[in-house]
Amino acid sequence: MLVTKDFVMINFPKTGSSFVRHVTKQIYEAKESRLQRWWREVSGASEPLQELILPKIDLKAHEEIRDQHGTWRQIPDQYRRGRKVITVTRNPLARYVSNYLFRWWREFPPTEEAEIANEFPSWPELSFEEYFRFTHRFPMRNQLNGIEPSVPLGIQTVQFLRFYFPRPYELLERIDEAWIEQDRWKEELPPVVFLHQESLSEELKRFFTELGIKDKWVSLIDGAKPVNVTKRKDGEKDFRSFYSDEFLREVIQRDRLLFRIFPEYLPEGFSA
Repeated sequence: MLVTKDFVMINFPKTGSSFVRHVTKQIYEAKESRLQRWWREVSGASEPLQELILPKIDLKAHEEIRDQHGTWRQIPDQYRRGRKVITVTRNPLARYVSNYLFRWWREFPPTEEAEIANEFPSWPELSFEEYFRFTHRFPMRNQLNGIEPSVPLGIQTVQFLRFYFPRPYELLERIDEAWIEQDRWKEELPPVVFLHQESLSEELKRFFTELGIKDKWVSLIDGAKPVNVTKRKDGEKDFRSFYSDEFLREVIQRDRLLFRIFPEYLPEGFSA
């Protein structure tokens, strides 16, 4: 989580947030003059940008782990007042493929491998559809912390609720079809500026410009290289190729809340 005097940034995994963190640090370092830095150091004033490394409060088995992926609930009260909260969103369909190809799930299985192999005999070699079902069997179990929602939810939806809503577990206990169909999320989601991974550089430049940051510093974004990008083979570059129409309908149904919040990601001819 990054904190500046203007905004707080929540780093949602596998969306391009590492790139935003990188260029934001560059910009805030570049725009601080030597005199400002000297005065800050002698006066003890706070730095213009702070990175908060926070515990993973939603992983009960790994509470000792701390990283840059803090949630809205973890923003200190003094930083919520007078600051925008920004983050990056990404097409859920592309994000499933990215997580699959990243292979973190294989390097750090969420339970005993024998238990996984009992249900997925080809483990750890899983097809994309097998990975999707594995994710909603084992990692989902860990994320729900014993809660059984009354409607089937996609794991990305659960993760989104945990990252951005003030009382996600209370919400998971009561979420139902009516809550989704009537778009009640609009009443409970705090004000957050969502930048899109698909046009991230342009939206980020516009955001910084609206903050009043000079063009000479905003232009640093143009020369920045992608960060933490998963390497892909030629046949893996089009995420749509991983989905049959039938499978696509299943994924959209599970994560229909996300597609209602971000209808721009809904494929043509499909509904949420």
